Amino acid sequence: MITLENTVGHTRYAALVGKKLAASAVVRNRKRRQVYEIVHILEKNKVIREDQNLDIVLMVRRPAMTSSFSELLAGIQTQLAFLA
Repeated sequence: MITLENTVGHTRYAALVGKKLAASAVVRNRKRRQVYEIVHILEKNKVIREDQNLDIVLMVRRPAMTSSFSELLAGIQTQLAFLA
C-alpha cells in the first residue's frame, strides 16, 4: 500500500492487480471491484475517513487472489487501520 497527500479535498483510492496474478482481465477486474467495494463498506461504516486528502494505492498480491471476500475485508481493514 502506498499513500501520498493530494490537494483534491478527499481521499482517492486505486487498486492494482497485475497481469502476473491473473492472465484473464475478467478475473483481475473482479478482484479490483471487490477491493473498491470493501473500501466503500469501510467508508460507510466510518472505519476509514474520507476527508484525509490522501491518494491510497492498494496493490493486490497473490494470496489475495484466492482469498474470500471476508478474508480480503479483514486484510484491507488491517492495512487501513492506521488511517482512522
